[in-house]
Amino acid sequence: MLKRIDWRFAGFITIIIFVIIIALVVLMPMIGISDNSGEKAAKEAERVITKALQQCYALEGSYPADLSYLRDHYGITINTEKYIYLYDQNGISNINMGVQVLPKHFGAGE
Repeated sequence: MLKRIDWRFAGFITIIIFVIIIALVVLMPMIGISDNSGEKAAKEAERVITKALQQCYALEGSYPADLSYLRDHYGITINTEKYIYLYDQNGISNINMGVQVLPKHFGAGE
């Protein structure tokens, strides 16, 4: 025996599936953009700091011992609440050791 299909129920399920698919299509790019934006901003901060390091060396003949010197004399912004800055000259003022800026990732409850 064949069961009779309840078209109202089938229509309801189709609408629910359609809404879920639309929600995924709309929300997935937003989630991806928000995750990448912190990394892009960190890379831009790294680029700005590297440029300030080069400018400091060109004008003064040595690299600064720490990034606070660049903040105080070259006007760069250092946001330690959002980013981790890795820069260590190890006492060598004429060799650029480079800088790395990493976004801080917070846990779900923060």
